[in-house]
Amino acid sequence: MRCLVSRYSLAGLATTALLCMPVAPGLACGYEDPQSIAIGALNLAFPDSLHLRTAIWQAQVDGVLPKDPPSPAASTSVAMTPAFATPIAPDVSTNNRAPNHAQTIALMDALRVIEQVRLRLATSADLSRKPPFSMVYSDKMLWTRFVPSTQGVATQNHAAGPESNDVVLITEAVVMNALVVGSLSPEVALRRNLVRVYGDDSSSAAVRDWLLTLAPTAAILFTKE
Repeated sequence: MRCLVSRYSLAGLATTALLCMPVAPGLACGYEDPQSIAIGALNLAFPDSLHLRTAIWQAQVDGVLPKDPPSPAASTSVAMTPAFATPIAPDVSTNNRAPNHAQTIALMDALRVIEQVRLRLATSADLSRKPPFSMVYSDKMLWTRFVPSTQGVATQNHAAGPESNDVVLITEAVVMNALVVGSLSPEVALRRNLVRVYGDDSSSAAVRDWLLTLAPTAAILFTKE
């Protein structure tokens, strides 16, 4: 059972039932099983998170984000090796739908971007004073926790959801990819609500400031705003 319940959830057993969904064994996220995505439940736990899709659409119309994100199959990332990209054969004995070739590569590409985010965040000063946060790709329900310490930033990929005191970031892969390649600035992403932040005021402000570290060291040349 995967559960999205946290301190942000709406109170009551009825809401709890909505936020908890059964997931077939061995399926980690929406990249493996798009039918398991609980977008409506996410919006219940984090009000107005569904508005993210509209914000992304508007950013694409305005040319701030690409209208057609690059196909994962076209990725030139070193991480996209044949060993990682090998399709997984369906398990007909349990009727579990295994990820196909494109889904597998899309997941690996998403994890590559998450690793780049981790490395950028680790360059920030006073890491021990930064709050942990959880990020989810709302279209794929891929949760990742970022935990800072004096030694750097650790990630927990395929997390079941946020911890009770985490700041929560809701976004999509196209946004994070644009941030790490430098075609979108963190300031614009936050201003246009392409990354939605949930948590108490102090911790949320600290995470917003921390996200500014995602800007590449070189000047951003392609942001429209």
